[in-house]
Amino acid sequence: MNYNRNASGIILFAIILALIAAHLMKFISFSLPVLLGAVMLIYAIPTLYFSMEKGRRKEIILSVVLFFTGAILFIIKRYDILSPLVVVFPSAVFITGMVFIFLFIDNTDEKHFLYSGLSLAAAGIILALTYRHLPFHYLIDRIIGNIADYWHIILIALGITMLILRKKS
Repeated sequence: MNYNRNASGIILFAIILALIAAHLMKFISFSLPVLLGAVMLIYAIPTLYFSMEKGRRKEIILSVVLFFTGAILFIIKRYDILSPLVVVFPSAVFITGMVFIFLFIDNTDEKHFLYSGLSLAAAGIILALTYRHLPFHYLIDRIIGNIADYWHIILIALGITMLILRKKS
């Protein structure tokens, strides 16, 4: 399957226009960080998918960084982190670790990507959990509440993923 960047850009532009139109017509309400995060997530997923196993390391790095940056923008807005600057360094360390992990997934022969990726991702999580100004007990309660609210959607998504990834015999 040939990856067409123009088609991806057109689809992304159409999604942005649809989100802005829905916001203007009062169907949905979001802020600029949420829109920016959504754009990053929407662009990163197909870019990463079409870049894997093709030796396109620059695109893999860009899409992983965009995906996790978009996710962090959602987290900051969703969980009301008062000072978003406190999550910048732990997030950067975690995102760097995830880049290495995805580079390992792309080329499993290079084990040093896996080891450094796991180390950096763990360091980012530890840095975030040990920072004093983040109310992690509140965050964990909200995350558990969200999982309890959306458990059925999570199960459906897991089932669909299992159906798609099953081996054809």
